[in-house]
Amino acid sequence: MTEQDVLAEVERLRLLVSQFTMPAQLTAEQRAGSACAWCGGKPGPATADLHAVGMTPRGCSDCYWARLNWITSWYDWQDHIAECEYCLGGSMCFVSHGRRTTHEQTITDAGQPELSCGSCTGPILRTEMAVPRRWDGDTAPYLGYIHLRCAARRRVR
Repeated sequence: MTEQDVLAEVERLRLLVSQFTMPAQLTAEQRAGSACAWCGGKPGPATADLHAVGMTPRGCSDCYWARLNWITSWYDWQDHIAECEYCLGGSMCFVSHGRRTTHEQTITDAGQPELSCGSCTGPILRTEMAVPRRWDGDTAPYLGYIHLRCAARRRVR
């Protein structure tokens, strides 16, 4: 991997963090980049410049890394499910369970809500099988989750 490849990947990840975790409402200081887009604190020397049209928001390193961990663990879980024969067959998969557990450990620090089903809107309990699911929302794409039973019902219809 070249230095150019690394820089392109860092930029892609920064775009994902901006796209999926940027708060809908920002103060004037947050829009100008003088306050963290998430916690409102002073960004400090190790900041992340975020992507937004007409603004220059920034994130402090703690907030940025928490959200980056949330996104990368979501995509790790989703990528596994897309290629695993057990997961594709609707069977219990311990690798998927491990990736889900890793993802769940990032939720609180990233300021994200607990898992809930994008289909039935009910909570997703730890004992229930679920998969990550990306939806196209009204204004932006949304990274979410769906019960496996709800996903199966959607396929049958």
